[in-house]
Amino acid sequence: MANNANMERAVRNLPGKGRLHPNPDQFAKDLVLFAGSDRQLAKELLMEMVAMANGKINASTYTVKKTTKNWLMRLASSLDVYQAYSRQWISDNVWKLPQAKVSKVVPEK
Repeated sequence: MANNANMERAVRNLPGKGRLHPNPDQFAKDLVLFAGSDRQLAKELLMEMVAMANGKINASTYTVKKTTKNWLMRLASSLDVYQAYSRQWISDNVWKLPQAKVSKVVPEK
């Protein structure tokens, strides 16, 4: 539980400093682990970080926008890989995920 408290404190301090979590993949992994003990708080931390990223996209230079969009794409992809939320929820609330690729199975003759 101490690890969860440390993660929460670290993530909650980032928006005050105007910074995104340095590694969106690790952030997604930590959220999944944290969600095991407090899913609602994990969702709040996620939404705070996404709101800050969207704010940066709307009020930044081209380079910052591009970097922030890439950060959100990586976060959305990681959340999908860890199956933290449904693909639809991630697309609606974090970043639009690409269509899932469907493989065609060709029956053998």
